[in-house]
Amino acid sequence: MKKEIYINVVLEQIPRLLGLLDRNPASRTYGCFDRQYWHYHVADFASARCQEACLTLALLYKTDYKKNIYFQNKLILSWIKGALEFWKNIQNANGSFNEWYPYESSFVATAFSSYAVSETLLLLPELKNDSLMKALVNAADFLSRKTEKSVQNQLSGAILALYNIFLLTKNEKYKEASLKKLQELKSMQSSEGWFMEYGGADIGYLSLTVDYLAKLYMKSKNPDALAIAGKAVSFLHNFIHPDTTFGGDYGSRNTEYLIPAGFEILKLDEASSISYHIRKSLARKSTVAPFSLDDRYLSYITCTYIQAYLHAKNKVAPLKNSSKTIYFSEAGMLVHNNKYFLISNLNKGNSFRAFIKNKVIYDSGIQLITERSRLFSGYIRQSSRSYKDNCAKVEGYLEFITDTKMSPFKMAAFRIFQLTLGWFEFMSFFVKNILRNILVMGKRSNIKYSRELIIEPNLRIIDTLYSIPKGKIIISAKSSYNAVPSSKYFQKSELKNVPFSITVKKPCSIRITRVFDSKGNLQIATKII
Repeated sequence: MKKEIYINVVLEQIPRLLGLLDRNPASRTYGCFDRQYWHYHVADFASARCQEACLTLALLYKTDYKKNIYFQNKLILSWIKGALEFWKNIQNANGSFNEWYPYESSFVATAFSSYAVSETLLLLPELKNDSLMKALVNAADFLSRKTEKSVQNQLSGAILALYNIFLLTKNEKYKEASLKKLQELKSMQSSEGWFMEYGGADIGYLSLTVDYLAKLYMKSKNPDALAIAGKAVSFLHNFIHPDTTFGGDYGSRNTEYLIPAGFEILKLDEASSISYHIRKSLARKSTVAPFSLDDRYLSYITCTYIQAYLHAKNKVAPLKNSSKTIYFSEAGMLVHNNKYFLISNLNKGNSFRAFIKNKVIYDSGIQLITERSRLFSGYIRQSSRSYKDNCAKVEGYLEFITDTKMSPFKMAAFRIFQLTLGWFEFMSFFVKNILRNILVMGKRSNIKYSRELIIEPNLRIIDTLYSIPKGKIIISAKSSYNAVPSSKYFQKSELKNVPFSITVKKPCSIRITRVFDSKGNLQIATKII
């Protein structure tokens, strides 16, 4: 599979990306990539993360490729400059930037957008000026004194941003801050190779961490960056699906993509194998990539596909997968590859994805809809779990679905709070932690359930619900209810999966048994107990 696939999938989307940009030089929002703000006027601030698209344009401007009509185009250069200036002008007084609401003082928006801007200036040093460098220094000071422990991919972005700012300023304190945070990240890595993402391991966000670490190693030759990335790559190599999809609702944040550049940079056999499968998935359009991303994430991550092309290995090949079953006890993840392929997460109520012959079975967990509530087993929890003798079993309690929506009253109240108290830095972080708990974690009910996955000789799933009211049970659906921006994209393989429901007409306890034979044919049995 040729490396050109990376840049080709980007070039197809550049007209859409440029449509997000305010390209009118007399406009007060010239250079803004947040179309919701400058064009539709439905947002009252511009998300700084949208400005990360400046790096995509910079890479296109510098990349000589036969299909790249943007190479050394003077208009593209002027738009890059406008995007950099707009980024500088929306910086908060404390050096931070906002992603989701005013005065957010977002660690991730500051880290990731500062990386994109600093990388752009390293590529195009002629665009450097005193005011841009001052903005980067202020951002670096903010990142140096803050950290992020529950969403650890963000820390890797801060590490690379700080190192880039060191390269631009030659100020050793930013190099020291970068390396200090690298040691902090190293101490957080699981012995299995993954990093914490809202309570567990997540495939897409771990690949983003690999991406930043690989770029740091390329620039610094720091052995710790290589060692940390290598352990993560070894973990990720187990989660390549037979249909060239990756990740899913068994991950802590439900992401279904792999960020490509890091795997192309690293000279590791497992990284090359992952690159082979990513290239194949892009050619098939089976994965989540620029052609399926929404506007925000098109702005955020398109640059890494061009970087993958620029650093691509001349030859990549898949490693042969042996028939095996691996249980990652810290992550709670089971990977089975014998006769059929299955991945389950015991910490998410045994949510799983299975591939039997040409059939795909999605199952994010048990859903129960009653007159008064909607409940779900697929939130990440350290519930009672065990894996023994080819049987993975979890027991826990269904949780209330928390898909809270914004209303005019809530929006008005939130904005008033932000304008009066929320702009204080300590209050901003306090509010963010509250919002995370509301939007990401469920609230436990008193309805108990258990799920057993018996993986040999055929896949058998036994779901038991105890003392439930009348209502409807939904099983074998792709469903997630936590607020993760880069999840819930469509993939073609979803069309092969059909959820089913069972109507419960009176209060009872019920057991539902599913058995898939070697061809993927399904038998279902229900029993009132």
